[in-house]
Amino acid sequence: MPIKETASLRPLSPFGVSQAAQDLLGFQYYKTYGLKIIRARVFSVLGPRQPVYYPLSSLARQIAEIEKKKGNPVLRPGNLESKKDYTDVRDLVRALWLISEKSEPGEAYNLGSGQAWSGHEMLKLMLGMTRAKMVIETDETKTVFPEPPILLADISRLSRLTGWKPQIHLKQSLLDLLNYWREKV
Repeated sequence: MPIKETASLRPLSPFGVSQAAQDLLGFQYYKTYGLKIIRARVFSVLGPRQPVYYPLSSLARQIAEIEKKKGNPVLRPGNLESKKDYTDVRDLVRALWLISEKSEPGEAYNLGSGQAWSGHEMLKLMLGMTRAKMVIETDETKTVFPEPPILLADISRLSRLTGWKPQIHLKQSLLDLLNYWREKV
């Protein structure tokens, strides 16, 4: 840890296999056909307007519903043990633009924040943004495939090449996501 671009791809889920296959196909098309393929290895994404099927967005919506008394005051997160590297979508777009302009075809670049946060830490931050009273009940059925205990990106290659680093702090991303759902529900 953190995971470098040179690390072996060892997916633990069908989704991970699809990401690894996409990465390898991109590299193959670069090698075989000379296409200008740049491989962006995006870690976890966070931010306003995120669909509800993303776990943090689901939690934000549940909190917003509880605040407006539209839902049962029980918050049901999935696995809170694993740590993930979250990047705000607005920072991510900037990073993608920079690598599209400055990177070498065929190369891989990790896109993350360079920090990992557990589900417990994320939930604690979100609960600190509300005054609503709620009960927390972990829902193990929400975790449908195995997760590694920690996913942390080494973003030094991206930073050296482009000077990029995340600008939107995790707390701001969570607040913006929560405020999005406060407006929607």
